[in-house]
Amino acid sequence: MKTDQLKDLLQLAETAFAAEQSKLANLSSQEHNLRDQLAALTSSRQQSVDRLAPTPAGRAGAEVRWHRWIDSRRETLNRELATVLAKRATAVASVRKAFGKKEALAALVARAKADDLQQQNRRRDYTS
Repeated sequence: MKTDQLKDLLQLAETAFAAEQSKLANLSSQEHNLRDQLAALTSSRQQSVDRLAPTPAGRAGAEVRWHRWIDSRRETLNRELATVLAKRATAVASVRKAFGKKEALAALVARAKADDLQQQNRRRDYTS
């Protein structure tokens, strides 16, 4: 295969690698967002538990409903987080594969350039 064709393939591999990295970054962002939401819910629940004096809302049963809602929301967020983590694991494998292809093509391009240079030197130095 010619050096120019290999360079074109390398460019495609680099683009594919960048696309896979972008997908992984998006999933990492989603994971971070979900973890932040979970932390905020945990903090909110802990603050309401830490209150020493009962509140009017607590006496009316609103605090119990609030805790149930927090628990329900945490379950939902944990399910979403598990889905994102599974997708992220797949994305990491895809990034590794794309990186491997890119690196292999980069090595092929380097070897092709070296071969081209060697051929040019042979032609230049050839005497009949």
